[in-house]
Amino acid sequence: MVFIPMLIAGYLFFVNKIVISIRLNELKTYLQETDKNEGGIDHIALIATYEIHKKIYEERISQDDADTAENKISSLSLPIRHAPEESGDISSAIKLPALYIINFNRKVLGKPPVNFHRSNDREFKVLDEAYYYERNFMFKHAIARYDKALESRNFSSSYRSSILLRQGYCYALTEDHNMAMKNYNTIIKDYSQESSAITASILIRYLEGFSLARERVLTGESDPVLKSRKLVSLLAYKQALKIIEDFENKASQSELPSIQYFKARCYSGLGEPQKAVENYLKVITSAPASPYAKYSNRKIYMIGKSAGGDNKIVELSKNINSRLNDPVLTEFITTEKDTCSNDIPIASDVITVNIPDGLKDKVQKLTSTGVQKTETLLIITTSDGNRFIGRLIEKNIDYISLETSIGRIDVKRDKITKVTEQE
Repeated sequence: MVFIPMLIAGYLFFVNKIVISIRLNELKTYLQETDKNEGGIDHIALIATYEIHKKIYEERISQDDADTAENKISSLSLPIRHAPEESGDISSAIKLPALYIINFNRKVLGKPPVNFHRSNDREFKVLDEAYYYERNFMFKHAIARYDKALESRNFSSSYRSSILLRQGYCYALTEDHNMAMKNYNTIIKDYSQESSAITASILIRYLEGFSLARERVLTGESDPVLKSRKLVSLLAYKQALKIIEDFENKASQSELPSIQYFKARCYSGLGEPQKAVENYLKVITSAPASPYAKYSNRKIYMIGKSAGGDNKIVELSKNINSRLNDPVLTEFITTEKDTCSNDIPIASDVITVNIPDGLKDKVQKLTSTGVQKTETLLIITTSDGNRFIGRLIEKNIDYISLETSIGRIDVKRDKITKVTEQE
């Protein structure tokens, strides 16, 4: 007699579990659609990225403000984490029959039916990976995964238009403008009812404007440093890198920090975070008093946050900031929550950045307490009326080397009229 009540209790428990599972599935679907239809952050981020770079190119915004804006966009545009795939156990097999019973009872009571969707989280995982690579400027990897996602017939028109939009953005940043325009025009033609169509029409205008601006820069007669800086602002990383590499060996010591910084920006934009971080660290360790050292350290921090996983470069950036005292990066650190989980990989092969031992030693020397205490600041006046203020790097019989706000300067001794040590 005890067996029958236990059997009934077990049956009711099992049915209740199925009902809860069905209602959770309904809630999950509702939240996904709400997030997709009302969020709109991802589309805004695409436009905002172009607008920030346009303002930099037109010199209407400082690098400090640009870095702050980019960091905010990166913080808002987070990859969606989806629940693990449903297992094919017996409860999954009888959910549909249970759903018919539930909906029959709801119809009798005059309530709307419950919707049940067999979600394929593998498809969403492909989207997560595509977005992960896009955020890390690895656009070719992102394009391939967006192609794979578009093969699925399970995505709604809203999702498909968004996938085409983001893929078009990736094409644009690989300088494949024809494919970018093809995607944008497809959205406008076939998905005119979606919000992505409005964004696509705006991105077309930016794409055309940036293309014309790049042509003007390339045909202009400005010096290589200025030309490469403008091309980086216009997201033309390949062209900028070529100019920098041709000019780098001819550059003066005072020009090297800016050249190495923009070179690192090019590597980052081309999806090579390893080379980017190495060049950023070269700027920091060779010219720590230069504003480009602070700019570089911010980029290292943002690369680490976007890459996630077991990367140590976020902590490295924080450690360097204790030496550079950059108020902009300090604000990032104190106000921004962690955006990447170390225990849940976003992509199947999470991006890792390894710091070469030589650069590690230089960073250690830069950030050590001893270096800060023994630092010597000099004010040098020369016979031609110039005045240089900076950290002492080197003294010899020919010149005195200072690390100034514009980089390293070698002041010849035969031109020095006065040297004052600053407290």
